[in-house]
Amino acid sequence: MKKIFTLSALCLLTVLSQNVKAHENSAAAGEKTLSGVFAVGTDKWVIFSQGNLQFNAEKDVMRFADNQYDTVGVSNSHIALHYDGWIDLFGWGTGDNPSNGSTWMSDYSGFTDWGTHPISNGGSNPDPWRTLTAEEWNYLFFSRPNAEVKFAFGSVNGVNGLIILPENWTLPEGSIFTPSTEQGLVAKEGYYLNSDKDNFTHNTYSVKKWAPMEEAGAVFLPAAGYRWSVNASDANVHGKYWSATASGSDDAKAVCMYFHNERFYPNADWTIPGGLSVRLVHETIYEGIEEVSGSAAKAQKLFVDGQLYIIRPDGQCVDMRGARVR
Repeated sequence: MKKIFTLSALCLLTVLSQNVKAHENSAAAGEKTLSGVFAVGTDKWVIFSQGNLQFNAEKDVMRFADNQYDTVGVSNSHIALHYDGWIDLFGWGTGDNPSNGSTWMSDYSGFTDWGTHPISNGGSNPDPWRTLTAEEWNYLFFSRPNAEVKFAFGSVNGVNGLIILPENWTLPEGSIFTPSTEQGLVAKEGYYLNSDKDNFTHNTYSVKKWAPMEEAGAVFLPAAGYRWSVNASDANVHGKYWSATASGSDDAKAVCMYFHNERFYPNADWTIPGGLSVRLVHETIYEGIEEVSGSAAKAQKLFVDGQLYIIRPDGQCVDMRGARVR
């Protein structure tokens, strides 16, 4: 017989931490992963890499940025086969040729995921890393439970970008987070619009204030700009992140996730030779709430009527923004 509990009673249950399975899976892909688990489809969850993808052509080395807010900027203009420096803006599907800066469509033949290339700080087996599809980007910002309050724009260490909260979220004590949808960003058909054009002012973090947010699982995608041929521009103004999905209407384009101070498009077409950011993910298993004996849990999630709640180690129950549920 199905048990029915009040929310208060459920918060008193001793439950199994959902983080254990996520960390077991992230270990297989390497140390450079974050703790947050993100729903990108029905029964499909991922963990993001620690930073944007970077590549050194001369050394043929691919790595994740040391910090989530790190970007290369104008140095992307040096893209070349033997450039001995780092780039982080790539033409679509160039996992087999990351230094391809050509503007000719004939130099691009289909999609090769960057995760197929060995990543120096991503573990010895590159296979777990991959690029989100257009459908997954869209699900993350429109379709998962409470999607509209699980992201916001802002800045970290002076770098503008997009903050995304995981499913297993508890606002750290002393931290502040306000969704952009509560600061003028309005959902439209397939995108979000802020008529005040002030998205990046919504949340501001120093490196010190960002640290507990990241530790709690928050992801930050910096506005790293874009590149066309050897011209890199708009760093700290535009953020464009490739998906693994080709455009359904133009063979010369593929789908990206795109944001700036006024608009946010989880899905937007962009020209394939254009250099955009890449943030890889790997899939994980996300365990639901379970009744268990003992008290080994650190933090637990609970879904009630489609809403996500977190049970803290001290027994307090909070909603996904950290507000206490009484």
